[in-house]
Amino acid sequence: MNRRDEILKRMQKDARDYLNITLEELLMSMMGKSTESLLGFLTGAFKGTAAPQGFQVPLENAYRILGLDPSASDEEIKERYRELAKRLHPDAGGTDALFGILQMAYEQIKKERGFS
Repeated sequence: MNRRDEILKRMQKDARDYLNITLEELLMSMMGKSTESLLGFLTGAFKGTAAPQGFQVPLENAYRILGLDPSASDEEIKERYRELAKRLHPDAGGTDALFGILQMAYEQIKKERGFS
């Protein structure tokens, strides 16, 4: 198995296990946003870098990525983010790409709710 296949396999497993969404669903939801962003994201993922600046997770998927309902409290959101960040951080064996997606989802929710 080559490096690209290994990374893709790990991303698929982490997306399913920790983000409660398949990698395919996540990428398909982003297709309408910007094909250039999606291609940049995938290229960066295979090079071991985070998602490019300006790449966004659709707000409708942000709660799903964290595995929470939009009615979750701010504290529940912060706690879930910290839990997932510990598992998905590249230093803990996660991929830069999925950790970046997690961060973007959390930032989208924070911005929507107005908390820091």
